[in-house]
Amino acid sequence: TSSTAYALTLDNLLKAALILQRIETRQPVVIMGEAGIGKTSLIKHLAKVARVEFRLYPIHAGTDLDVLLDDVATMVGRAEAEPDNAFWVLLDEMNTCQQQQEMGDLLVRRLFDGRDLPHNLVFLGA
Repeated sequence: TSSTAYALTLDNLLKAALILQRIETRQPVVIMGEAGIGKTSLIKHLAKVARVEFRLYPIHAGTDLDVLLDDVATMVGRAEAEPDNAFWVLLDEMNTCQQQQEMGDLLVRRLFDGRDLPHNLVFLGA
């Protein structure tokens, strides 16, 4: 078994199916749980299986709003330039930062800078 192997359990398969359903129906995806239970690993594996481009964006208490917004603008531009490709961005540890309004815009309202996010760009939270 390689170090990149992912152990699929019935519980993880159910979670993966529900996450995919929420993504397809444009519902917010926020995964909650104790540290170390595999939230990030599940999303990484699911992105690989779904053949979407995945980016892990670690958030912390010192996350700078301007840097975050610049990075989101770059991701939006890329999604607009490549409409046939899907992009998933996991905002990891999003509850630790001060930018909760911006997190809500990306995850719940699917807005950035007052505009709808491209259909092929999905933000997920953990």
